Amino acid sequence: MKKYTLEGLNFRKNAFFLLFLAYSLVASMGMSFHERKEVFPVFSWSLFTYVWENAWGYEVDIVRVDDQVFDPPKNFYELGHIFSFAGARDPGIIKAASDVVSAREHDPDRLDDLRAVIEDRYLAGPSRVDYNIVFVVFEPLERWHTGRLAGKIIEKVEMASYSTGDRK
Repeated sequence: MKKYTLEGLNFRKNAFFLLFLAYSLVASMGMSFHERKEVFPVFSWSLFTYVWENAWGYEVDIVRVDDQVFDPPKNFYELGHIFSFAGARDPGIIKAASDVVSAREHDPDRLDDLRAVIEDRYLAGPSRVDYNIVFVVFEPLERWHTGRLAGKIIEKVEMASYSTGDRK
């Protein structure tokens, strides 16, 4: 009968096994401390099952483009025939709008520079554009299913109103 000893083990052949064993030990110890009981690289399957009932964010509503007045104001993304970034549905304007609102409250010295990002990049073309930055609370699943921007808006609060060209 053949005797098996540790001397006959080849470390390279068993490195994977040893790493797996060490990982399993650390993961099982970590499970007792983690609130969701997730272990890398195996995560909970409910990762994307939680959707907020309402989502929120900043948007840009266009009130006027040159001589054309919109009543009620139109969402920036609905005017792809006027603004090229709207047609491409570039999300950068949402970040820029958020930065403008933040600058109004915390850093007014940067306000004109941040407005220039919106006006010179996203609203370029027409000679005059009047726009509002609004805070919107909406139902995300309704927007995702229908694709309509105006669908199921729960609350809309105007945060700021500007016109292109009236910066300092």
